[in-house]
Amino acid sequence: ESVAGPLLLLPDHLSLELRTDAQRAAADKGEDVSLTWKLLGAAESVGDFFSSMWGTAKDPGVGVQEDIRPHARRRPEEVFEIRQREQLKKAASAMKKACHRILEKSPADGRGDDHMAGLPVEVRRRFARLRCSLMDAATSEPLVVSSPPAGGQPPEAAREGASEQAVDGSAGDLELFCELCARLECTGGWPEVGPDLRNEVIAFSSKHA
Repeated sequence: ESVAGPLLLLPDHLSLELRTDAQRAAADKGEDVSLTWKLLGAAESVGDFFSSMWGTAKDPGVGVQEDIRPHARRRPEEVFEIRQREQLKKAASAMKKACHRILEKSPADGRGDDHMAGLPVEVRRRFARLRCSLMDAATSEPLVVSSPPAGGQPPEAAREGASEQAVDGSAGDLELFCELCARLECTGGWPEVGPDLRNEVIAFSSKHA
């Protein structure tokens, strides 16, 4: 076709049809590309899902099935006993330190003196009962059914009488009490230290130690 002369234009209806065909072809191509990417994305998602379920070579730990073990719950009485044991340890430590300070301030030639004489009467008596009870708990033995000796006291009564005589506020008395407190601090108590005695140790220490 000769290019000389004026430019020949297509009729309007042919130009419109040509543009419409070009737009339709471009739209079909775009839809094909979009559908292809969607299919690839879906395939990748499925692959990642199965990889997470069964694990892969890069991360062998992913997807490993393990049995779910229920957490063992402690009973309320067990929780209370644990807390009371911790409080008993702290109380015993505080009273041991307080008695050590009293012994450090006492004169060397006054070991037999009553170091508790300066305390109020009620506090002194309560502290003496506490030391006596703790000493009995430390020296008690399993009960054996036996008849007391003729004309004598039962072993329990004799033991309580000996402990009351030993609780005199002297340096030896306080040193023994410090040893018992150290035992409480380390063990949190032993079977002979009953609930009432534990509560008394905790209450006295929190108020006076």
